[in-house]
Amino acid sequence: MRVTDLVTLGLIEPDVALSIGGFSLQFPAEAHLTAEGRVRLPDGREFTDLVAAAAAATGLDIWHFWQSEHSGPLSSARERARRGQLA
Repeated sequence: MRVTDLVTLGLIEPDVALSIGGFSLQFPAEAHLTAEGRVRLPDGREFTDLVAAAAAATGLDIWHFWQSEHSGPLSSARERARRGQLA
């Protein structure tokens, strides 16, 4: 499901300001939800994917937020996979 789907269904209003809830004090970011359901950052970049928009707005690699109980940060596993270091 994309943001545009929620706009189309009338579940969220378009053309409003957005912020990152919960993390706003640690990672301040702001954006605008366009009438088309895209997330527009202050620098003009637009996204339909909320994860991509959050990553771009905060400058963070979202993969660092998730960790496996046994193998640590998913970002580490991703890097190992990119280098061909498979289990």
